[in-house]
Amino acid sequence: MGAVLTPEQSRGARRKLGFTQADVIEKSGLSAYKLKQFESGFADPEGIAPYLKQLRTFYEKQGITFDEPPPPRRSPDRHANEHFTAEGGGQDGRPVSVNVRREAMFLCQALTDTEKEAIYSRLEANRDELRKLAAVPAEQGFLDPFSEATDKHLARATDLIKEQGVLYGLLFGQCVFAAPTEELLKHPRKAATVGDAVATTFANLFRDSGLLAAREAELETPHGEEEEEAAV
Repeated sequence: MGAVLTPEQSRGARRKLGFTQADVIEKSGLSAYKLKQFESGFADPEGIAPYLKQLRTFYEKQGITFDEPPPPRRSPDRHANEHFTAEGGGQDGRPVSVNVRREAMFLCQALTDTEKEAIYSRLEANRDELRKLAAVPAEQGFLDPFSEATDKHLARATDLIKEQGVLYGLLFGQCVFAAPTEELLKHPRKAATVGDAVATTFANLFRDSGLLAAREAELETPHGEEEEEAAV
């Protein structure tokens, strides 16, 4: 069995089995975020080689056979040109083929698998809610542009979009805001910088992704050691 699986082979195997990504994740017990990143072409195959072996084994146990070993796949180029077809992009409404420059980004290595899974779950939940909100009919207001109900939907959609930005920043190591400290959580008004204020604003987001728990555990350890030393 080959040690490498290509995204094309994985998608092809799923199609033959009639499986969605969610089906593969549920039936195999393998990491959700790794499958999504891998099939999207944003994962470094060398960095997840053991995972790809497990994924290939899962497909083979489902009856999928790979006639030839997959060719070696190099890590995605961060500045690779990608070709795709845009539907209805021409003046006459016909599809137009274009080349775009794609910037490949890799997941933050400082995050644990549990944290990555939690962030992906929150991203997907937010995305699903945004899709539902986007389909809600907008109601005009009597004096204002929109009705009170539509304003509430707009406010909720705006909050979700903000969350998505923070989550993607965390996932790709681009977030410049650290999880709030225990002191900030108890006394938000003690925020000394805008960064502190942002951290407290998104405290629930950090908590749901597991990053806040890690910060709290990190803070608790020194306190315990100091108390033991004082007792001695």
